[in-house]
Amino acid sequence: MNPDWRIYYGDGSTVDNNQSAPHEVPKGDVQFIRQRRSPGDSRFEHVRGEDYYCWDGGRWIGRSHSGFWQYLLNPGLKIVLFGYELPHEQWNKIVIAATNDPDFE
Repeated sequence: MNPDWRIYYGDGSTVDNNQSAPHEVPKGDVQFIRQRRSPGDSRFEHVRGEDYYCWDGGRWIGRSHSGFWQYLLNPGLKIVLFGYELPHEQWNKIVIAATNDPDFE
């Protein structure tokens, strides 16, 4: 089954909703997230180059430092992933792999 979302890490590994729940995924070194625009939607979007990735309303939302604190102030369960800066060439390889992922064609 094609995933609803997939997270791409700096070491080239990935994890998606068929493998893990949002609260169980590795939290650091996130580079790129590809996901459905909304549940059941056949269109996809990507979130990348963020400091924080927050689980909000059934999807991942990229947040800046101030957006991260605003997210924490809202009520409810919080799941936060952390971005990590990579050399540009390494980051580009991850972006190319994510945007060409056949599970999201």
